[in-house]
Amino acid sequence: MNASGLSSPNLPPILLALGAQGQALLEVATQEIPDEIGSQAMTASPWNPQRDDEIAELEREAATALAHGEAWLDSIADHPWMRPFTPTQQGWVRGAERRSPTSELFKPPGVQTPRWQDLDLMPENGALGTTTTLVDDNLGPIPDEFRSPEGAPVWRLLMVESARVRDLRTSEDWSGLVTAYPRLISETDLAVENSGIRIPGPVYGVDWAAASADLDGVRLTLEGLVRIPYVETRVLDGTTTFVLGDVAWEHTLWLRWMVAETVTVREPQ
Repeated sequence: MNASGLSSPNLPPILLALGAQGQALLEVATQEIPDEIGSQAMTASPWNPQRDDEIAELEREAATALAHGEAWLDSIADHPWMRPFTPTQQGWVRGAERRSPTSELFKPPGVQTPRWQDLDLMPENGALGTTTTLVDDNLGPIPDEFRSPEGAPVWRLLMVESARVRDLRTSEDWSGLVTAYPRLISETDLAVENSGIRIPGPVYGVDWAAASADLDGVRLTLEGLVRIPYVETRVLDGTTTFVLGDVAWEHTLWLRWMVAETVTVREPQ
């Protein structure tokens, strides 16, 4: 374990935690994937009061756990959240307002203020994210609580075919994005809120406004979801890491308005 308390870059804590469940992971049903990831993220996060004991326990069985975790990823390689980005299969739920998705709802990333939350996959001024739809335009397995209020409409968005979307699957993908569009979060060690952990400084995140000059979107794949969070990675002259936040499914963050057409999947109720 690194001095900061984060798991070794070669031992992603969520993948370790999932792998520690063994071959049962190969039987995980599609609709259970978010719950599995979400529960393991809460358990495996290095930033909780039981962090030291939990990570140490996982690392004691790292070889076996990693093998099982990798086997699980291989077993779901054909899942839409694992496959390459599909511009015609993007789903969107607008819970706060029952309005059709229009460019008026979109705010491109602009000037950002350094803060801890900037280590998450979300620019401060971003306003549009989509998830790859599954069978029959179903947005499941996204839990119902994330479709609030009850009866909120669901749309399938057809994005511009030429959209430039970068997939994030590994820590190297994340650090590569940070290297290409670096944004200094802290010049010195960064203290993690409500924990004794300090991430070695300088700490970098992504300059989303700069990234939007070259990219239309950035996609956190399911693979990236289990490989990247909480892994401390050396980048430039400092460190970067990824905070999972409350996202427990594949997600494309749009830096530009690239919607070509909207199709109503579920009418407002």
